[in-house]
Amino acid sequence: MTTERYEAFALEDGDTIIYRGETYAVTSVEIEGDMYRVNLVDDEGYRRHILLGEFDKVSVLVLDTLSEV
Repeated sequence: MTTERYEAFALEDGDTIIYRGETYAVTSVEIEGDMYRVNLVDDEGYRRHILLGEFDKVSVLVLDTLSEV
């Protein structure tokens, strides 16, 4: 598992992000004017949202896949 920095416009439902040291699953991304409202849920089921500009970046957990040779 690795992390990559994604801009807000590239986030998708189901992505797992690291925000302020905690992990959250992205449940939806909504555009509100010139901001992106990213709706999140943590591993205990608590919901929250963050507002990001289009090019603000967050860390996204990326599963490394092994390909057979």
